[in-house]
Amino acid sequence: MIQNKKLKILFLEDLPSDAGLVERELLKGAILFDMKVVDTRESYLNAVLEFIPDIILSDHSLPAFNSLQALKILKDNKLKIPFILVTSTISEEFAVDMMKMGAFDYILKDRLQRLPTAVINALERQQFENERQQFIDTIIANESFQKEAEKMAHFGSWQINLQTGAVKWSDETYRIFNYKPGEIIPSYDSFFKSIHKEDLPRVKEIVRKVNQQMKGMECDFRIVLNNGEIRYIHLEFAIQKDNSGNPVYITGFNIDITQRKKSEKELRDSREQLRNLAIHLQKVREEERAEIAREIHDELGQGLTALKFGISWVKRHIREDITVLEDKLDELLSDISETMISFRRIYSAIHPLMLEELGLLGAVQWLVNSFEKSVNIPIFFVSDFENLPLDLNKSLALYRVVQESLTNISRYAKASTVTVSFFKSKPGFFCLKVEDNGIGFDLASVDTKLHHGILGMQERIHSIKGKMHLQSETGKGTTVLVELPIA
Repeated sequence: MIQNKKLKILFLEDLPSDAGLVERELLKGAILFDMKVVDTRESYLNAVLEFIPDIILSDHSLPAFNSLQALKILKDNKLKIPFILVTSTISEEFAVDMMKMGAFDYILKDRLQRLPTAVINALERQQFENERQQFIDTIIANESFQKEAEKMAHFGSWQINLQTGAVKWSDETYRIFNYKPGEIIPSYDSFFKSIHKEDLPRVKEIVRKVNQQMKGMECDFRIVLNNGEIRYIHLEFAIQKDNSGNPVYITGFNIDITQRKKSEKELRDSREQLRNLAIHLQKVREEERAEIAREIHDELGQGLTALKFGISWVKRHIREDITVLEDKLDELLSDISETMISFRRIYSAIHPLMLEELGLLGAVQWLVNSFEKSVNIPIFFVSDFENLPLDLNKSLALYRVVQESLTNISRYAKASTVTVSFFKSKPGFFCLKVEDNGIGFDLASVDTKLHHGILGMQERIHSIKGKMHLQSETGKGTTVLVELPIA
C-alpha cells in the first residue's frame, strides 16, 4: 500500500517557510516521507539522479529556474516520476499546458489541504502505468501468452509487418469491432471503415505520423459497429525494433473504454447538476430572505408600531375612565397575540420549532394540516410508528423533503388527494412516502425549477445516508419514496 510506504519526496522550492507548510500538510495527511528541498537547476538534477525521488513537488518560479524546465529534465531523461506543481498563483491556461506536458496535478499554496490526496493519487496512477507497461512489454515479448492475456485484460492488439506489409488482428480486436475472428480481412481500410466520421481525420493524421516518425503514440476515438452501436476506443501504437534498432513492426493496442467514458460523462453531468443546484439554492435563499424581510417589515413592523401608538394613547389617557382604558388594553393584548403568531410563523419558516417541540411525526402532522388548509385538498397522514428516534439533522432533512414535496404538489400536480406515510420496510429501516394522484410528469423532460427541487431533496437524503426514489408518469401521479435506517 502506498499509504504505508515511506516516500522520498523532492521539493523544488526557494522559501523555507513554504517548504515547512507543505511538510506539515503532508504530516497531517498521515504520509510517511523523507523530503529533500532544492532551489537550483544543478541541485535539482543531482537530486533526481542520486536521491531518486518517488515524487516531485515543484514551485513554478524560482530566481534562476522554473517548473517548466524541471519537468523538461524528466522528459529528456525519460524518467517516469510523478510531478505535481505547488505554487501560489497560475493561470488556468498555464495549468492545462503543464498537465499536457506531463504534470500529474497542480495545487495552489492557499489550498494545501488537498496535497496529501493528490500525492497518493499521483503515485497510484504512476504505479498503474508502470504495471500496464510491464504487461504490454510481456505481451510483445511472449506471443504465446498474448491471446489469453488479451481476453483477461479485455483489450485487443494488431500488428503490421513493415517488411511484408502483412496485418494481423487478435481475436479480441475482432470482438471489439463486433466481428467474428476472420470475418473480415484486417487492414488499415477495414480499421478506418469503422471509425466515426467526425473522428476519422484526426485518427488518420495520427496513423500518418506513426508511419512517418516511427514513434509510439496514442489517441481516443469512437467507432460505429455494424449494428449501429457507438463505442469509445483507446488506441496505443508501439514500435518494435530489431537488434540494430531498425523498426520491424508497428503494434497497436485497442482498449474498449466505453464504460469509462460513460462514467466520466455521468460525473461531468453530476458536477453540472450540483453547480446548477448551488446557483438555484442561492437564488432561493435570497428570495426567502427577501420574503422574510418583507413579512418582518409589513407584519411585525406594523404590529409593533400599532403597539407603540396604543401605549402612547394609554399614557395620555391614564387618568380617564377605567372602562375606556380596559377596552384599549384588551385591544393591545389582542395586537400582541397576533404579532406573536406572526413571529412564530416567520421563525418556523426559517427553522421549524415543531421538530423540537413535537418530534418528526408531530411536526409533519402539523405541516400536513397547515397545507391541507392552504391548498384545500385532503391530505392524509399515516404512520406505523408512535415516534421515530432520529437526531435533529435527519428529522430536519425528512421534514424538508415533505415540505418540498407538498409545495411541488400544490404548484404542479393538480391532485385531488395526497397521502404522507411513514412505514416499516426491512429490519432496521423505515420509509417515508409522499404520494399524489395528480397529473404526473415525464421524468426525462422535467421543468427546471421542479428539477432543482428534486435535486435538493436527493442531496438532503444522500447527506443522511438514505436513499430516495422518484416515480412519476404522465396522468398517473407522483410518488416520492425515501428509505432510511432508524438508528
